[in-house]
Amino acid sequence: MKNSLGIISILIIGILISINLSSCTTNKKVVSSEPSGAELWANNCLRCHNMPPPNAYSDVDWDAITNHMQKVAGFTTKDINKVAAFLKSANH
Repeated sequence: MKNSLGIISILIIGILISINLSSCTTNKKVVSSEPSGAELWANNCLRCHNMPPPNAYSDVDWDAITNHMQKVAGFTTKDINKVAAFLKSANH
């Protein structure tokens, strides 16, 4: 009988702790670990270039520039696409 009460008590405490912990984690913000196009541009391109404002070039110009810089600077396709989208967004 004492063992049954002890086991039941432990189960109830475990359930209460689980409910309490799960309520703590539901309100947390998910933070993206991937940089945005603007962050990639600021952290990479601006190190070597005195960049004009993004609206200084057309979308076609930015496509050519970012295509070239992907090869020169070693950007991944995903990252250079983010940079290009950021730069071209100034034209719209």
